[in-house]
Amino acid sequence: MGTHTNNISSHPFKLGYPITDNVITFCAKRWKTETEIHGELELKSSSQRKQHIVGDYVDTRQNSKDLEEYMVPDAILQKNWSKEVVGVVSIKDTATHCFTAGYGRIYHRATGSVLLMTQRDESIQEKPIDRSDMMQYSGKLRKFTPIELLHLFGFPSSFGFPEGINREHQYKLIGNSINVTVVSLLIQEL
Repeated sequence: MGTHTNNISSHPFKLGYPITDNVITFCAKRWKTETEIHGELELKSSSQRKQHIVGDYVDTRQNSKDLEEYMVPDAILQKNWSKEVVGVVSIKDTATHCFTAGYGRIYHRATGSVLLMTQRDESIQEKPIDRSDMMQYSGKLRKFTPIELLHLFGFPSSFGFPEGINREHQYKLIGNSINVTVVSLLIQEL
């Protein structure tokens, strides 16, 4: 009998959250082996969670007027590089790009996805968008709101930022955070 030092990894995508590239690793001392713990986490996550779509986290209470300030500027869509680097998802997609502290300031899939506001029957994963002229999406692409990102990161709906924290700082804080559900499952194993 003895303790083992384990690296336990989990991922929000495995728990049903449509976020990719956001791996969380803990070192823990337990009586169980890493294989036992990881197997139990996989079992819990697969039995407790279904794979969600992005639309499950979109705030439908917002009207188009409220969302104008979140629209991707035409100046970004006019750039030739936007065809290649702006990560776009629809409400039907099951995966987004990882959201980072640069979200909202930098338009690149490495900082997070933007949402296509038009109704589609298929996800962008199934039927990619036409990227030949990104200006065709003027007024149709927007950033996720901080509330939507909090939901994607597993924060409870009761969570909110204190007054006085501007949106850019909220994006930075969320981008530096980790998925609450993943952490809670891993902590249960400690």
